[in-house]
Amino acid sequence: MADPARRALERDASAGDPSASRQLLVARLRAGEVEAGALELAARLGLPLARAALGEGAPAPASSLAELAGALEACGRLICAHATRACAVAAGALRPSDDPFERETTARLMATLDAWLVDPSRKHQRRLADQDHDYLAWVANSYWLNALVVVATEPDWAAQTRHVLQTADSNGVSEEALAALRPLARSLLESPS
Repeated sequence: MADPARRALERDASAGDPSASRQLLVARLRAGEVEAGALELAARLGLPLARAALGEGAPAPASSLAELAGALEACGRLICAHATRACAVAAGALRPSDDPFERETTARLMATLDAWLVDPSRKHQRRLADQDHDYLAWVANSYWLNALVVVATEPDWAAQTRHVLQTADSNGVSEEALAALRPLARSLLESPS
């Protein structure tokens, strides 16, 4: 797409023209600025722009988290970690505890995880995996915190993500976690890949 045509689409899209927004997203996909997996994830989460960009070929919106597994895996480990975090929040696993050790341990893990989510470098990944023994033993007793560490650090992160999504579905937190993932999917469409 020529620069003047692209700028015109950008201008019309920012003015609220849905057709221009759809055309711009398709152009960004073709230019490699948006990943196909991110577009599919956004469509599975029911985002109208993504569904419009995919047209007739748009997948049905997911009614459960487990239905998102393939789309999340296609987006990679980092997006799966965000999804796992959304499930943990929806399940109430990250609420402050009355127990000082639990509160401090959860805060420490989340600070390390959040640093990795912002900068998914090996340094932050190692920091997650290299916690002291007592700390890791406590985390292993918490399904959600352990899942966060596994998705962020272990080779079997995709299998763990699938398990997390199924667990969240069976715990009845699908709706809340799906809602938490929509802004993430929207940001994937807005950010350069």
